[in-house]
Amino acid sequence: MDSTSGEQPQLRQQTQPQRVPNRILKRSLPFGAVLAALLLAVSCQTTEVQESYNADAFIQEVRYFFQGPDPFQALKLLNEHYESFPEAAGTLLNELYGLEQAEFSRALEENRLYNAVTHYHNLDSLMSMNLPTIAGDARNLEEQRDLLARQALDTAAFDILFILDHRLTENFFQGEALDLETASQLLTEVKVEFRYRVQDIVERRAEFSGSGIIVGPRHILTAYHVVQGFDNPRNTEVRIEARTSGGRTFTAEVKGVDTLNDLAVLQLEETLPFSMHMRSILGDSSELKQGETMYSYGHPYGYTDSLSRGIISTVSRPAAEVGNVIQFDANSAPGNSGGMMLGDDFRIYGLVSSGLSGEEINFAIPTRTILGKIQQLMNGEHTGNAWLGITSSEVEEGLRIDYLFPSSPLKEFGLVSEDIIMAVNNISADEITDMQSYIASRSIGSIVELQIRHADGSSSRMLTRLHRRPDFPLNTANFIQYKVDTLLANFGFSVHSEDARTVDFDAGNETISMKLYQVKDVLSGTQAYNLGIRPDDQIGLIADEYNGGSRRLHILHLPQGENSLEIDISDFILTLWRSKYAKNIL
Repeated sequence: MDSTSGEQPQLRQQTQPQRVPNRILKRSLPFGAVLAALLLAVSCQTTEVQESYNADAFIQEVRYFFQGPDPFQALKLLNEHYESFPEAAGTLLNELYGLEQAEFSRALEENRLYNAVTHYHNLDSLMSMNLPTIAGDARNLEEQRDLLARQALDTAAFDILFILDHRLTENFFQGEALDLETASQLLTEVKVEFRYRVQDIVERRAEFSGSGIIVGPRHILTAYHVVQGFDNPRNTEVRIEARTSGGRTFTAEVKGVDTLNDLAVLQLEETLPFSMHMRSILGDSSELKQGETMYSYGHPYGYTDSLSRGIISTVSRPAAEVGNVIQFDANSAPGNSGGMMLGDDFRIYGLVSSGLSGEEINFAIPTRTILGKIQQLMNGEHTGNAWLGITSSEVEEGLRIDYLFPSSPLKEFGLVSEDIIMAVNNISADEITDMQSYIASRSIGSIVELQIRHADGSSSRMLTRLHRRPDFPLNTANFIQYKVDTLLANFGFSVHSEDARTVDFDAGNETISMKLYQVKDVLSGTQAYNLGIRPDDQIGLIADEYNGGSRRLHILHLPQGENSLEIDISDFILTLWRSKYAKNIL
């Protein structure tokens, strides 16, 4: 699909709000008269009111919001009135580009490099709109990208090189092959112990352990799930310890986390005699090849310094929402999480993250992903990815919106289910995984341009700002909306929630009353579809369980033609699973 061919859609025009003339608000009238005047001004479609909002008023209002209290409102106004005032909108977009240029330069001067990255992404998005007055600035934009990358390298903010995917990353990895002894000096065991009370009477105690990698004199990199839930203890006493290869034990605390990419940095209370730079111990994960020898190095089941040999099964296994991870077949058991995935030169090419129990299928987070996050984690930040706040399905024209999360920025612009995203920043939206990787590579709060085919057949272009993806968006949505409204996002099918009927079932010694919902739609390829759930079937919700990051839903499924009064209820119960990492979230 070529998003740049054919008719160019316009920014969508929405209903123009009526504005109350200022003179009405300024008169000193009795309250009743003021109220009557306000109602008259809002309800009457007078020529005076309609003509009061012209191109000049549009420009003034957008300029106010560009640098005012709500920059998001400026984008809403541009989307609403582009078709009515195209020349004015073009002028404003050029002004926005100039404002972003100035903010980019100011951020560089003040060494606010992460802010500079956001402004660069904004400039790049505006450049993709192919406006005549901006298109000629492409070379200058590339020079600004180079300037930002060089300044990042000079100030040791090397993660910005990987955020920008700049060519200077090729020069980042230095040094010769390491040996196993050196690698062992960087490996630590991470032990988490916590105590808590049940009803202030019984004290409980539990321990968990994993692995970690020393990445600085006071910092250890590990997998987030090793310390999950202990980064913000409440009524729980938590103790995190890191034991080095020399047998020394240090108390640590969680410094920064990235829940989506399963990364965490611990900060030690004491300082280690660490002199190695990450450039000399990390290998370039983009240089790995399928079939190459690799090693998994960690502390499985508490057995320290365990080394397993295997091969790289694939260098780029798509992982929902995250991008790509490395798949390998070396034995990896509980306790290996947070440990090293070594190459045959014994440099670290990935952080062991997860695997399938009992199978030779394990995954590691690539060093290039780690390097794009670790500096911010060491600074104590809770990093994350940008998102559009939707679930989607691949269709011929692009990505069809199946569900909008309550916090989706697209809700502000009136997008609905069945609308289709054809392109993002002029890049065709053909595959979900490609778009997930692209959106995740953009700064939170940055601008993107979307090309939309609406459910009514019309087309539009719109600007929006990317929001931060919640840590657990599906679970968060469940607390905001009723569970029946989030079935599509969680399990791939929707129901007619307004037409529920209550049915009594004979369950042996008791009668169970249950609401039955008619199935509206089922997404092909989902577990629900594979289990035979189809439109017009009847569904009853029995129980909803959460286990870690996964959700399990027990349902009663009545296919068409089944009489609820003549069945054994136990024969029609299904269990559906849903991971927190939904494959179709964008």
